Amino acid sequence: LRRGCSVYIVIADSERRREAYGLAAELRTHGLAVEVPLDVLKVGRQFQAAARAGATFAVVVGAEWPLVILKDMTSRAEQSFPHAELVQRLTMRQAGGLA
Repeated sequence: LRRGCSVYIVIADSERRREAYGLAAELRTHGLAVEVPLDVLKVGRQFQAAARAGATFAVVVGAEWPLVILKDMTSRAEQSFPHAELVQRLTMRQAGGLA
């Protein structure tokens, strides 16, 4: 059963949990359906959860903060950039992937 969320936030560093929740809230204000794990899970399990949720993109929040990694869950393409650019990049690429 695919729920079809747009973005799943992967928390790669538990020290960045607060930033991840803030990023989720910001993305939701821009109309994106966002899921973020409430429990502490290994990164691999979070990517599995993203796939089960039907996420189009995964955003990895980790030790590199304020950089994030945006991963297209279909093509597996990844890009790293400052989190401040995330909303713009997601809205630009939501229809066409990370070409």
